[in-house]
Amino acid sequence: MLLTPTRARWSSRSEASLDPDRVTLVPLDEVMEWGDGAWRRSPALEHYLAAAPPRDAGRPDAWFRVDTGTFTVWCGEKSCPLGNTVGFRAISRLARIPGIYIPIHRLLDDVWDGDVRSKSAVQKTMSGLRRLLKEHGLHEVTIDGSQSGHYALKISADGTRHAMRRTR
Repeated sequence: MLLTPTRARWSSRSEASLDPDRVTLVPLDEVMEWGDGAWRRSPALEHYLAAAPPRDAGRPDAWFRVDTGTFTVWCGEKSCPLGNTVGFRAISRLARIPGIYIPIHRLLDDVWDGDVRSKSAVQKTMSGLRRLLKEHGLHEVTIDGSQSGHYALKISADGTRHAMRRTR
């Protein structure tokens, strides 16, 4: 785990340079709360702890991986090449904590890096990712936009689409 004061300076490029099987970025301002004269863990910390390596091969998300060298996502033996695109950066961002909804404004900050920054650009990218995942047979993986203004990467072991509950 690499602790940082805030995620404000994170970029998709800097995150892509980290090996997700070895490093989990954790912003302290999201995982610690001040109250009654003491620091306490926030509930968000559990999500980061659950995502931290080492990964248990029995979990569905353990066989979903993002290959930053080839700009490809894998689910078991099935692959979906995305190229060096905003779509690849978006799915990489969502894959940091599968099952957790990320607000569109956060995706714009983390993925678009000053490029075109509109809700419609995010929607178009997510729609394209859904199509590509389906075309390449990654039926266990979906981009869920059912929460207004948010997206999440959902992964299942049996091909059904459901939210993942993580426990440590």
